[in-house]
Amino acid sequence: MCTVDVPFESSALPYLVTQQLAGSRPAGIFSPMMQTFFPGDPVIGRIRPLICLLIGVALANTGQAQTFEIDNDHTSLVFAVSHSGLSYTYGRFNKCSGQITMSETEQDQSFNFTVDAESIDTNNQLRDDHLKGPEFFDVRAFPKIEFRSVKLSNNEDDFTAEGTLEMHGVKKDITIKLTKIGIGKGPRGKTRAGFFSKFSVKRSDFGIKSLPTIIGNEIAITLSFEGILKPQAAKQSELQIEGSFQRTAELQEEFGILEP
Repeated sequence: MCTVDVPFESSALPYLVTQQLAGSRPAGIFSPMMQTFFPGDPVIGRIRPLICLLIGVALANTGQAQTFEIDNDHTSLVFAVSHSGLSYTYGRFNKCSGQITMSETEQDQSFNFTVDAESIDTNNQLRDDHLKGPEFFDVRAFPKIEFRSVKLSNNEDDFTAEGTLEMHGVKKDITIKLTKIGIGKGPRGKTRAGFFSKFSVKRSDFGIKSLPTIIGNEIAITLSFEGILKPQAAKQSELQIEGSFQRTAELQEEFGILEP
């Protein structure tokens, strides 16, 4: 689950509030608050259960899910594939969209990512046209490449997305590891979250089998993206910013960003 800095685990709130309402938790987390601010006040004593309930609801809202819309202008999806066993050819997809939702509750977390297959770019128009054709991506029949998570779990900043990748009309279950680089305010004041991932797929698993002696089967993928906190979520509550907005360039060496 995604960890958010709150005074205590919000999942315990129902139990704490119930104990207060039942009057069986005199030394609980809320009672010292009542004694501090309203010592010996008989009126406050009578309405203490209501106050405890309101406090519990307010604190529970700090743990709500936060959804970030992927910003295509700050997203890079780069792939590498062996060419005749002699070198690696790199390319990218220029149009991507999706969202990632983080929460203290794992079941509320998700990661969805969509790629416009026609936006493939290998810096060679003839090759790009070939890749868009029926021998490869067949973008007229299959214009989108999509990943939809069924489970997104995390241990601090390390996320694991289990889900289905659909490409070239074929669906396959895969697991994608994501690292949260950071959360912070962008230049225009919007809250952003940045992620990085490296994984690979085999094109033959998706029915793309042309030129097997020239083009490698395993495709190494590097994904880096920023998401912008959705306006509604931003109005409801602000994420507490943990760490700096941008880490040092040493992370590039750690992740091996351009290694196939």
